[in-house]
Amino acid sequence: MTYIVRSSPLAATRTDRLEHCIVAYYGKAESSICEISVGFKHGDRQIMEKYRTHTCGDITLDDVGKKVKIAGFVQTIRDLGGLVFLDIRDMYGITQVVTSAESNIVDFASHIPIESSVSVEGIVRKRSEDTINEKIKTGLVEIYIDDIQILG
Repeated sequence: MTYIVRSSPLAATRTDRLEHCIVAYYGKAESSICEISVGFKHGDRQIMEKYRTHTCGDITLDDVGKKVKIAGFVQTIRDLGGLVFLDIRDMYGITQVVTSAESNIVDFASHIPIESSVSVEGIVRKRSEDTINEKIKTGLVEIYIDDIQILG
């Protein structure tokens, strides 16, 4: 896949799911084209970002037990008194993350403003039968939060 982006070379960082991105930008007199690699290859799943190892739509049952890191926007927060669920959304999907009273992150996670951009690191777990959400691609799994950072 190749995208043509009409702006600056920095815009290529927005297309991190591509192996290569052609960036066309226009100078004062003439146009120039440069090709840059954004560090993602579908085969080896290599993402060169410090904020995530997976996109929100990538987490599956194959990842259960693995430590992963996702980044996105906080879409919803559900505080059930000691058990806090956050739905993290990026352009690829939605993933539910969870923390419980046993963690010192509960109070912090429950007060993150909606639409804040965050990076979440944690262990992927299979959801219990009564919490499966068939409406989303990642509805069979959730991430138990080890660390959460507000990016902006």
